[in-house]
Amino acid sequence: MIMKTDIGRNDQCPCGSGLKFKKCCLSSPLNLFPKHLPERRWHWSQEEIREIPTDKIIEKLEMCGVRFNQDEFLKSIETSNSARDISREWKRQFTITAKGYDQDFIWMGCEVLWERFSPNKKSMEQIDDMIQEGHRLIQERNEKGGCDIWIKVWEELKPRFKPTMKSIKMAGSTFEREVSFYNWCQDFEMELGNAGRINKHYLEYRINYCREFCSMFPENDTDMIHNMRRAVAESLYRIGRVAEGEDEFSKLLNDFPENPWGYIEWGDIYAGFKGKDYLDKQRAEELYTKALGLDPDEDNTIRERLENLKKK
Repeated sequence: MIMKTDIGRNDQCPCGSGLKFKKCCLSSPLNLFPKHLPERRWHWSQEEIREIPTDKIIEKLEMCGVRFNQDEFLKSIETSNSARDISREWKRQFTITAKGYDQDFIWMGCEVLWERFSPNKKSMEQIDDMIQEGHRLIQERNEKGGCDIWIKVWEELKPRFKPTMKSIKMAGSTFEREVSFYNWCQDFEMELGNAGRINKHYLEYRINYCREFCSMFPENDTDMIHNMRRAVAESLYRIGRVAEGEDEFSKLLNDFPENPWGYIEWGDIYAGFKGKDYLDKQRAEELYTKALGLDPDEDNTIRERLENLKKK
């Protein structure tokens, strides 16, 4: 008897149960009759695959042409950053028989198996998901929760950056999905500052993070380095380490004398924008005035600050 290979949801299941396909083997995509399994007609999802037992995921991969070996898989995880890399190697190494939507099962199944076999090393796909979850929490005004996740992300990422990755562009090549590493690094710095309003622990971490960033990526664009160093100086003031903050701002102005934002940010400290602890209108005015003319595009911003200072 020749089995049908194009089976509709309401057709009789080829396993011989007498039930409709949708009531039988359709709900268990890895049934006992893989040779007669119809071509997948809808997209796989990670949620769906996570509900499948490990042995059945492996069985499905083998049906797709992947000769899975757990020991080899674990070795691949040690030398890879992402499940996509491993699934690409499978496609080069094996004759893949998957068609249509089942082609997606290969990389999706690989991601789920990575999660199960290697809980102590996150794949880049998992890290991307953590970054997105952090964004979601921050959008809900939970900066603390978002930063807690992102701190874990940074600690996961640091060991993976090779010494040759001297710029954010080089390091960003590690990411494959919807995350812009360049943007995330700046968002992380900013949100640590916001979470610092709740707990100064985040300001301490912000200082260390920004210093690590500047040390690891010295060939990054100067504006980003300047922003990170300003964040260090401002955070030092906010946690009460005033002398260190003064020294940090002095070094910043010495290294970037043409950038007005070093003066502006320092002036903001004494103008009371970061709290009333260091309010010194005369000092703020001096710093704002020194910034005038360095960048004509910023002069209006500086004059607005000077006007606001007179109203305090």
